[in-house]
Amino acid sequence: MPSAFLQAQRERQRRMVDALQRTLSQGSAEPVEVMETHLSWLLLSADQVIKLKKALHYSYLDYSTVEARYGQCQTEVRLNRRLAPDVYLAVSSVMRDERGVLTLDGPGTAVEYVVRMRRLAETQNFDRLLQQRKLTPEAVDSLATTLARFHEKLPGLALDPARYVEGLHRRISEDTNTLAERGYRLDRNLVKRIAAALHGIAHDLGHTLRERVGAGRIVEGHGDLRPEHVYFAPQPVVIDCLEFNRGLRTLDAIDEISLLAMECDRCGANWVRKRLLHRYAESSRDESSERLYCFFMACRAMLWAKLAVWHLARNPERDRDKWMNRANEYLALAHDYVL
Repeated sequence: MPSAFLQAQRERQRRMVDALQRTLSQGSAEPVEVMETHLSWLLLSADQVIKLKKALHYSYLDYSTVEARYGQCQTEVRLNRRLAPDVYLAVSSVMRDERGVLTLDGPGTAVEYVVRMRRLAETQNFDRLLQQRKLTPEAVDSLATTLARFHEKLPGLALDPARYVEGLHRRISEDTNTLAERGYRLDRNLVKRIAAALHGIAHDLGHTLRERVGAGRIVEGHGDLRPEHVYFAPQPVVIDCLEFNRGLRTLDAIDEISLLAMECDRCGANWVRKRLLHRYAESSRDESSERLYCFFMACRAMLWAKLAVWHLARNPERDRDKWMNRANEYLALAHDYVL
């Protein structure tokens, strides 16, 4: 897809966001805010969020046309209703009338599509509660049970066990190669020691990992179970799954929950990680070894260290210390899990 074509679409979308912001702010007690992420524009009112996907095309994502974005909006609502049924309201049409005025689901011709969501209270966000040390044992138990039931209902995917394990080895190698690049100035010896340990554990647990495939433990899950995606409303809901790439949300259920557990450790809330995994194991009846959990948590830490340094690749002079510190935090966690 030519970059000039996508750039022209994004410029049109930017103007569309501005117009919608003005329209939606009319008669509202509070102005509608606009937030921009790497993949979307968000229009935030007091009670709703409108998400417009940017015209983008990557190897792992296709938002290149209006039709593609419409399909991804439909998929986002369908998949996210699994863990947030009352949050994802609908896919709405951006309509242009004969005067050129843009509205949501009004008269005229559909020119774009958006996802409408109920706005959740940031005071009930898992990440904020974690940072403020306000999480309760009851909330952690409720989240663990919700996730266990979610995974239990998902059908196990029919994968080739050997290829699945090969994929884990490949993932470790790819993350290692990125983190060992000299330009990032990370401790390359540490990166290589962690990688060697992970390859060794994957080899030692090979039989267990292959058995888990046959037992239906590999599922099409959420794919991005970060603390900032979890809310208590008042029951746990999880938003923003990886709707754009099925491969990225195809994973072992323990691999999925390991991201959340690892982030609890990074925030110094070890008791949350321990309780979360204990209650999850009880609710899911998946009494896996601590070594398997540590393996997946270390893999997640390596992946997130890689994502941290990728921020530097995109913006070398922006928040360098922040992302370098974050990458080193994740490497330290990976070290503690496997060495």
